[in-house]
Amino acid sequence: ELLRQHIDKENDILFRMADLSLGSDMDNKLFQRFEEIEEKEMGEGTHEKYHKMIDEYRKKFLR
Repeated sequence: ELLRQHIDKENDILFRMADLSLGSDMDNKLFQRFEEIEEKEMGEGTHEKYHKMIDEYRKKFLR
């Protein structure tokens, strides 16, 4: 329960504050940099592969 509260606080407060304070230019630069690092470290398409796997698990286990 404590972990769930922590995650909710991050999502509802911290990340929204960051979005408001960074501005769209910096937000776009950060997004691009995360994409570059993700591709370099994990390989192209890995992120999408895991999202697809999660969607399949949701369909299978959360009917």
